[in-house]
Amino acid sequence: LRGQLPDFSKLAQGDVKDIFRGVDAGPMLIEWFKSAEGEEAIWYAKVLRSTEQEELDDAILERLPQVDDATKLRMLPLLSENAGEKVVDVFKTVIDPTKPELMVPLAYTMKRVFSQIPSSTEAEIFHLAKLPEVKVCFTGWMRRDEPEQYTQLIDSWINSDSLSERRAGVLAVNEGKRSEYTDIVKQLLEHETDHSMLGISIQTLPRIDPEHAVELVAPFLKHRHEGVRLSVVE
Repeated sequence: LRGQLPDFSKLAQGDVKDIFRGVDAGPMLIEWFKSAEGEEAIWYAKVLRSTEQEELDDAILERLPQVDDATKLRMLPLLSENAGEKVVDVFKTVIDPTKPELMVPLAYTMKRVFSQIPSSTEAEIFHLAKLPEVKVCFTGWMRRDEPEQYTQLIDSWINSDSLSERRAGVLAVNEGKRSEYTDIVKQLLEHETDHSMLGISIQTLPRIDPEHAVELVAPFLKHRHEGVRLSVVE
């Protein structure tokens, strides 16, 4: 089996389950997954997720620090909400401010699988993180317990010369549904040239000004950048 991996992208989930029907292949596949790399590791992870193996979350968390970044990114969506607080230790192990393309998806995964993160843990991660787009994922404690500090943080980010901080500022506005920043977000749509900022601003408007959002973002359906157009559709 291990040397003859079928193309599961062409099989329905039910077909995958049928392959292992009546056979407790979970422990064997978990062990193979733990020693696999790259595409092979992803294959095992997808098979294990399709067969609802409870041990998969722990196995993925164990492997994440060991595999290359491309494999990490493909494993993250396979973590279930059962991973919970265990993801915190993994985040601390792999944190690297020089890799925003990895750290931002990891931060959002952490929010997804550990949605009930305690304020103390969230604050610890906020201070540990260096990238603004990562820090903004862990501002819930500040929004709840230190609202004035949270407003000051948004102001400093959104008015920054740093693109990374400006992105984080708009994301914070989105997260907190801060309607008092509506005019600033509208100005960004008028003057911002970076497509990522435009996309974030477009996605934020419906949360802070739902009454006028459609008419304001509709013109961007003709924008030259595909990502901006997709933000309007979403």
